[in-house]
Amino acid sequence: MGVICCAFLFTLLLLSLSQTNFNDDSKLLPLNTMYLGIKVMQNVQQANFTPATLTDFYMRCQKFLRVACREIKKRFDFDDALLVHIACLSPATATDARARAEYPSLFPLMRVLPHLIDSTDADHLQAIDDQWRRLPLVTLNEDTKTMTMDEFWHHLSTLEDFGARRLFRELGVCP
Repeated sequence: MGVICCAFLFTLLLLSLSQTNFNDDSKLLPLNTMYLGIKVMQNVQQANFTPATLTDFYMRCQKFLRVACREIKKRFDFDDALLVHIACLSPATATDARARAEYPSLFPLMRVLPHLIDSTDADHLQAIDDQWRRLPLVTLNEDTKTMTMDEFWHHLSTLEDFGARRLFRELGVCP
């Protein structure tokens, strides 16, 4: 939803999605700076639309995007702890050392998944976290970053070192 909102809101990055008020006109981008895609820009540039027609078009697009975002916001709890933390499991994020600034540990995610991981077993939690912190340091094939989450985590669970020990034994089977 963040991508949709960025098309017509300019303060999205300052607020969480749950706090964003899509009815606040002061937070909207000027109509002519909304991003509606390359094909729209090409058609607007090539056609001879009157300024009034363009303004009406942009206002309708803005209205549509506002309604779409409000409806998405109604259906999803963007403050849900699982939704907040699950983004770290994408292959691109999980393998990116810079992402460790935002996701230094999987503990917040493990804490909201008590039915998957025993949160009282500190040694197991530490082993998972150690492997999480080691993950960006391991050289993986570039295609791993484009795998789906399921493919990536399965692949990770099967990686072995030269001694046939699984590198990410705990991490590859958790979350």
